[in-house]
Formats: sequence, C-alpha cells, structure tokens
Amino acid sequence: RCYNIVMTDFYIACNILKRRNTICPPITNREIKSFLIHPVSWTKICSFRQSRLKNLLLYFLGKLPPFLCVLLISVLVFSCVLAGCSKESGVSAETTLSAEELSENQSLFDGRFDFDYQFADDKRAKSYKAFTEPLKEVYITLPAFSSNEDIDDAYVSDFFIRFFSGIDPYSFDPVEGEDGRTYAAVSTDRIYSLLFYMLRVDNFKMPSKEENPDFYADGGNAFVLIRETDGSAYHITKEVDDETGCYIILTKGSKGSDAPEYRIDFAEDEYGCYISSITV
Repeated sequence: RCYNIVMTDFYIACNILKRRNTICPPITNREIKSFLIHPVSWTKICSFRQSRLKNLLLYFLGKLPPFLCVLLISVLVFSCVLAGCSKESGVSAETTLSAEELSENQSLFDGRFDFDYQFADDKRAKSYKAFTEPLKEVYITLPAFSSNEDIDDAYVSDFFIRFFSGIDPYSFDPVEGEDGRTYAAVSTDRIYSLLFYMLRVDNFKMPSKEENPDFYADGGNAFVLIRETDGSAYHITKEVDDETGCYIILTKGSKGSDAPEYRIDFAEDEYGCYISSITV
C-alpha cells in the first residue's frame, strides 16, 4: 500500500513535468521534489516484507537534491515516452499498481486537484502532519465548527479572513484598499483549492464586492480583508494520533492568558487528510 501511494505521487510529478512549460506561475524543482518525500523512515522500509527494494529506490529518489531528483524523473519520463510505455500500459509490468489503478488515481487528481499544479503547497495531505507546519503559529482565534453542515458562506468568509490574517501571512500580496484597509490578493483558484484541501468544500462560489466587501472575487483574483492581531500566537501543544482519534491542541503562548484552547480534529477520505472539526 505504501508503495502504491508513493508511485501515485511519482506519477503526478511526471505529469507536472510534462506540463511544466504551460504552468504559471512556474513550479520549482524543490516543489516537484516535495511530491517524492517518502511517508515512512528508512528503518521502517527495511522491515517491509513486500516491495522493499522498490520503496528504497523511491526513498532515495526523494532524498536527492532537487535538481538531481527532477533530472532523474525527467530521464525516466523521456525513456518511457521513447519506449511507448505511456501508450501501451502506462506503468511498468513489475509494479504492483496496475495501469487501471494508475489511470483511476490520475483521473481522481485531475478532477479535484487541477489547480494544485499551480499551487504546489496545496497538494494532497497524506496525514494530519501536513497541517502542523502552517498551524505552528496562529495569531488570531479560529472560527469553530462541529461538522461540514456548519460550513456556510458566512463561515467560509470568516475562516479565510482569519486564515490570511494569522496563519498564512506571507503567501499573499497585500493590497491597500480605497477604504484604507489592507486586503490579501490571491488567486480565486487558491481559495477553492484550500477550501477542498482543508475542509472538503467543493461547491462554494466566491461572492462579489457588493455581496461581501470583506471577502470577494474580482476577475481571477480574490480579495480578503486582513484583520489586526494582538501579536501573541497560539502554538501546537499536543498531538494525538491513535485509536481515540487524530487531533491537535492549539494553546495561547503568552503566560497567564485566559484565551481558549482549540482542538482541531482530522479525518481521512480517498483524497487524503482534512480538518473535520474545530472546537473550543
């Protein structure tokens, strides 16, 4: 199973390289290499009874410097094209991932993650740990929800205003509005990608400026109001991933603070890991 997952990621990296000249903004070698990071350790792979050598090869590929990693993938892709692999089978006869499974996985990603080719950091979350890096420091309180039924248009607006204010402050271009307020200018595709990636919402439509002046779409860009933060951050103080569930606890960093703790629960489906609830 582990080998099949990594092979799917390898196949995605190959497709990105094939489309690289048409992708804007350009994707770096480091971003492409990030798809090839093996989910388990070297010692764990050595204990595998099946596909040990194949997993070791993929592990080493993910450990190469970005330039060498991408160069080797490019050579493999070019070799497969010359050999007619993409037309005949789409995958080596030795792999445990059949051509039908590979095609099914590719269709899955094409259908849900088409814009992830433009935003490499929005790729599929393999585990809850994909969320721990951007959630290491949260400078604003998070809106709570108990299930997807609670995620309406008002929640989405509130969530992303807080998200770009306190969680992801360096990933956007700040824009000064005519009203003197600061907005985050991001691609609408990025909003839709993050909505599905984080919360599994795929039927949201960005409002116009008249409908919501704090969170609106204008052409291909989305403008999100930036709120002021108090400068003190929430930090991850507990991580749980066992039979009782999978969640993290965010706690205010300043001593003596009466700010609430946040529990962020995660669930997993065929697309990977996502946030299933946020409770105080």
